[in-house]
Amino acid sequence: MELLKEPAAWIATLFATVLAAWLKGFLNELLPSRERVWLVIKNSFKTKLPRPEDRFRFVLCWLEGDTNGHGTKIVEKGFATIRGIELIRSARIVAKSGAANEWEPAMRESAFEVLDKWNADMAVVGSVNKSDKKTLSLWFVPREGDGTLSRGFRQPYVLEDEVLQGKFYEDLHVQLAAEALRAVAPLADTEVRGQILKKGLNDTVGKLTILLDENKDIKGERRAALNLALGNALVTLGERDSDLERLKRAVDAYKEALKEYTRERTPLQWAATQNNLGNALGTLGERESGPERLEQAVHAYTEALKEYTRE
Repeated sequence: MELLKEPAAWIATLFATVLAAWLKGFLNELLPSRERVWLVIKNSFKTKLPRPEDRFRFVLCWLEGDTNGHGTKIVEKGFATIRGIELIRSARIVAKSGAANEWEPAMRESAFEVLDKWNADMAVVGSVNKSDKKTLSLWFVPREGDGTLSRGFRQPYVLEDEVLQGKFYEDLHVQLAAEALRAVAPLADTEVRGQILKKGLNDTVGKLTILLDENKDIKGERRAALNLALGNALVTLGERDSDLERLKRAVDAYKEALKEYTRERTPLQWAATQNNLGNALGTLGERESGPERLEQAVHAYTEALKEYTRE
């Protein structure tokens, strides 16, 4: 009854309550959360970090539209079970901008700035989908190569019980394998064999060994690609230092890769791995007594030539 006696005051109170709630929601969309403000402060105290020797470094950018940081935390938890990766969180938002045909270069440029700042191998960027809270749009952006940006404007990953599912990990493992091959290639192919290159290969061998030993869920062709990269690094070090143990490990790595790289499924990868296996066996054969390794090398080369034809 008191409300009926003072309708103006009641209406004013109701209006003020609604306005305060609306302003709070509106400002939440515009102002960074306390978690992000705190992350900005922590990031500002960190100088450029040296590249880790025993793992690949990923940097997770704050997701666009993630006002309370919940979506970013879901992605962070997705990395918790993966050994061999150092994850750094950045308060930087790498947002989609411009027309559909312009967003990729702009987003890539912003991601490269983050990669350079943190001296990282891969950036994970994206956004929270406001219309569909069960999906996150995420992209993997490496220092070199396309990553997953080239797939299009929207790269959704479906959440179940607020947990990232298999497609996210499948893409992550593919990008890890590609990054491993990129890390090895310039060092293994160059003719300059200085101590810096040797250290780079040693570091990569350590990273790949941890990934393969401690992440048994990396399977199939993704595991084969990691073993191929490991074999390439080991055979280069083994040749450089006349290290028979590394050459033997390279042979084992190539054989592991060939369990998945079959001629029927992946003929070119199979042939390339057979050729690399032949190189490792041939080098071993030159340093060991007896013809067994050389005979195995001839067999590997012969296998590779079934796909490496003159035509």
